Amino acid sequence: MYGIDISIQDMYKKCTLKTLIQKLRVNPNNKLYTNQKLIAQVANIKASRLKIKKIEIKGVFITGITGFVGMHVLKELIETTNSAIYCIIRASEVSISKNRLIESLNYYFEGRYIDLIDKRIFVFKGDITEKNFGLDNAELKIVRESIDTVVHLAATVRFYGEYDSFYKINILGTRKVINFCKKNNKVLNYMSTVSVTGKHLVDIERNKRLFTENRLYIGQKYKENPYVRSKYEAELEVLKAIEDGLDAKIFRLGIITWRKTDDKFQIDKNTSMLYLKLEAISKLGMIPRKFLRHIVEVLPVDECAKRLVNIMKTTSKQKVFHISDNCTIKEVLESYYKDISKIKQVSIKYFDRKIKEYVNDNVLIDEIKNISDYYNDCKDKVIKKHILIDNKLTQKYINKIENEEIR
Repeated sequence: MYGIDISIQDMYKKCTLKTLIQKLRVNPNNKLYTNQKLIAQVANIKASRLKIKKIEIKGVFITGITGFVGMHVLKELIETTNSAIYCIIRASEVSISKNRLIESLNYYFEGRYIDLIDKRIFVFKGDITEKNFGLDNAELKIVRESIDTVVHLAATVRFYGEYDSFYKINILGTRKVINFCKKNNKVLNYMSTVSVTGKHLVDIERNKRLFTENRLYIGQKYKENPYVRSKYEAELEVLKAIEDGLDAKIFRLGIITWRKTDDKFQIDKNTSMLYLKLEAISKLGMIPRKFLRHIVEVLPVDECAKRLVNIMKTTSKQKVFHISDNCTIKEVLESYYKDISKIKQVSIKYFDRKIKEYVNDNVLIDEIKNISDYYNDCKDKVIKKHILIDNKLTQKYINKIENEEIR
């Protein structure tokens, strides 16, 4: 797709972003041709050496604002900055766009901030896949002259479907946002996902399965899932733009969970794979003991928004951040259900036998499907190839901000 003259074997051997970029430099006509400047910006940064500066956000353009993360980023921006917020929401009329925002504000914040619409929150009907985001010339002029920062959250996040549907929004839409930022000299904050790891390695040494902020390809299977593939390729678009001089940050989000403060979860819970897995475990009433130790990358949505905005209000050479915490399935279950004593802890052998019985009896089939990947991860041959997400650099960065070790 990108005209990359690189073999599969090269991809396996060149397991860091730095070495992969060096390989790409062989062909200067390559669309992803990347020089040493990008390597210095993305692949060689040490948190202890980072010079972090505070910046003032004066105006923000947000895509995907009505989503779970988008609403909490909006709240954090309102509460911690003086910036005006501009957003596009897909609809046939602007009044419908505003109503969609109001519905989300009512659900998440009991109507708080509704009075700021048309005063500090400005809503347009639009679509990131359209020319100029579907804005007319006057609207585009307002946005262009009023903002200095873009927060790009809009994406198709389903874990199934045809690749083309993901390509249109997640890649072409991101490309349009990048072009807008480049043309108008705006700072881009792009929301990616830790899922770009692809979860498992194809065939690589076990000691090279650590996925840090400064890596992108480490031999993972990312093409099997159309969502993961689209986000991976969108990251490449942003990295290329960084090389071309765009001031941008990439935030790889983990699984976003209920609010830490009051357990409020997203409107459409059934689109959350984590929710479906937790419900499946509850209905099955059992879980393999080994499963409880399984690591997942999660973060409450309010904590996620806080970290995002805190980092957005800074500038440095670090361009990629991991916004998640590593937790065990047991910790997630205890956070969600509080009391998990009714969920029986069993051996994998027993669990496997019961699952086969359920399948033969056509019982709890959807629930079994929803936990199948976690169950498979309990098997040794998969665990050896499981990728570990590392967020130490991001955590050190956040600690510097919280300890006011920035200028």
